[in-house]
Amino acid sequence: MNLYSLDIKICATAYIKAETEEEALAIAQGMTDSIELQTDEEKEIAISGRQYDDPDLPDISISPAITFHGPWNEGGSDISLSEENIPSGEDEDSDDE
Repeated sequence: MNLYSLDIKICATAYIKAETEEEALAIAQGMTDSIELQTDEEKEIAISGRQYDDPDLPDISISPAITFHGPWNEGGSDISLSEENIPSGEDEDSDDE
């Protein structure tokens, strides 16, 4: 069996700790580049389900409640799939049991 990947559109909520609204907006405006999100809170922007009053809530975090809006096909273009390379032996069902 083959494995394919595709880009998808997602919508998420970011939380930013700041002294003022202006400071929070400045931080948010710096988030325009592509960012690779990680569940490890030591990364640039963590995915965190911590409560608002948790002292360990990261300074910048993304809520784990994320909405997926389907395949990314900007301008109505065709959806683009990429075939992933599966290491040999991992794509076959095993009947040796």
